[in-house]
Amino acid sequence: MLPVQLALLKSITISALGLQLIRPILPAQPDSAADVALPNGLRAAANASHLSNSSSTMPQQWDGTIALSLHEFNTSLSSPSSNDPSQLWNDTYISTFNIAAGPRPAPDLPPLPRGWGIVCSTGFGTGMSPSSCLEAWTLLPITKRILRFGPRDAANTYDVGLPKRYLSSDGTCYIEPMQLHSEMVAHVKPAEAGIAAAYVIRQCVGGGPAQGGVTNNLGSGDNLAVRVAKFVPGVVCSAQPYPREATVLNACGAIVDRMEASKQVRIFAQQDIHDPNLEVSLPAYYTAPTEAPICVLEVTGSLPRQFANWYNIWEAATAITAMCIREGKGGYWQGIGATESLAVRMGKSSV
Repeated sequence: MLPVQLALLKSITISALGLQLIRPILPAQPDSAADVALPNGLRAAANASHLSNSSSTMPQQWDGTIALSLHEFNTSLSSPSSNDPSQLWNDTYISTFNIAAGPRPAPDLPPLPRGWGIVCSTGFGTGMSPSSCLEAWTLLPITKRILRFGPRDAANTYDVGLPKRYLSSDGTCYIEPMQLHSEMVAHVKPAEAGIAAAYVIRQCVGGGPAQGGVTNNLGSGDNLAVRVAKFVPGVVCSAQPYPREATVLNACGAIVDRMEASKQVRIFAQQDIHDPNLEVSLPAYYTAPTEAPICVLEVTGSLPRQFANWYNIWEAATAITAMCIREGKGGYWQGIGATESLAVRMGKSSV
């Protein structure tokens, strides 16, 4: 069996958190973070108006906190209810600060359920670390209650809003449940998703050559897949950690789980640009909870106009949470989107 060092497990008790978006006046292959198709002519228009002074440049001695004026809180997203069933998907994360690090073997697996199919492919990544993937696997819950998986929305229609990703602390391996047919709801026990991921880690990542893979046809209707894939992060964490607090990890986890993650291309522009096509004013922020924010996600840009989707930003936020927030640090990622001009910064609120 392959050993894995237990990292600090992610604490997500999002049922107690509110969330705001603040805008000042088969799944065969993993998605690339820079894979955004631009409408004809938009890339050239964006590149022709480059700003010489980038607002997304991080100070070298950034302490990992983000200041945000209270007057900017003007757009609120719906908050999870106190009995939010999605907490069951995250019930292994609660209060894990006293868990000692140590080796944890891969599980003894039951026979592969009938109908499940495992595919190993270099398209999911090569040269992957089994220990990193096993660390990501330790984040998966073992709940045996059947939950509904579907696309995330503001109404929190499903128990588990997708996309949902579990990423190792080195940012190189992730596990992700995915719908095979978007028009159908997937009904799956989270424990089964963990078994599916373990099979891929054993057969694909732990095999030769080490590569990613996917288990298909989980749940009623065979509508869920679980993939294990390689990730190449562009995250830089702040140099000095602040006192590690569960509430910060909780709040940042709530942002990652509730923020918009659409793959539709949007126009992100500086708020002083008078553009009738403007869809997102920059800088833009997500905060949690709604009152007295604890975690802040900030999106800035180095061009007057840039083109990206929220999925790219969600991927960056997920990586920052896994690699930095868990360690009591802030983090940032520059060069996001089709124009490679957005920056995402995430950290503890200093308000």
